[in-house]
Amino acid sequence: MSFAGGRPDLMDDFTSEISARDDISLSGNFRCSDSIVSLAETLQPRKPEMSAVGEDRDYDFQPVWRQSATPFSGLEDYFLPEVEARGIDWGECAILAPNFYILCAIAPRLRDMGIPLIGPGARPYKKSNHLIASLAEEMCSYIEYSDPRMIRTIRRRTREIIENCESRWNPKLFTFNGDLAIARIAALARRLRDDNPLVRVFLEKFASECASIMIDHELLVESSRKLLEDSSASM
Repeated sequence: MSFAGGRPDLMDDFTSEISARDDISLSGNFRCSDSIVSLAETLQPRKPEMSAVGEDRDYDFQPVWRQSATPFSGLEDYFLPEVEARGIDWGECAILAPNFYILCAIAPRLRDMGIPLIGPGARPYKKSNHLIASLAEEMCSYIEYSDPRMIRTIRRRTREIIENCESRWNPKLFTFNGDLAIARIAALARRLRDDNPLVRVFLEKFASECASIMIDHELLVESSRKLLEDSSASM
């Protein structure tokens, strides 16, 4: 059995502490109908296959396949109108995704539409406690959509980090030097996404290596590194 939460090491410690078995696969899905589970298996196959075992397993509503350019356009064009047409409360809806990067990317846009959320990217973070959060969130959006218009927001989030760490404005951010730093941070985010499926690991490495890049380009001083690293740990 594996645990897909933010701290799988804690689950490993707990398993050892109570001498639990770790050779059992939990394949029962208690939330979805058999139709949804069967469709999910075609998108992301599992071994053993997931099976619907909850009280709604025989619910006869059939899932509908919709192709969209991006996850958010699929939500905006198909999912949200369908939810409203059926009179379903937002709190009764769930958005499923194969990784947290996609959820972090769509969460800010759903927030802007006034839709209440629970989950990755659901709430804006206080700058004082989570310096790296807003930049990481924007980078997750950028590496999913590759929309060059997002660079402006990424630069703004980088500026906020500099101002919160050092209480000053750094004009180098708005030069070629700053452009290069942002390009390196974007490349870093892509690499970490491919290498680290766990959000905790992603945030820790992103904060540390992002600090190194910003220091290399003289956007931050060395003493600010710990502020970024601590901000990821506090999340």
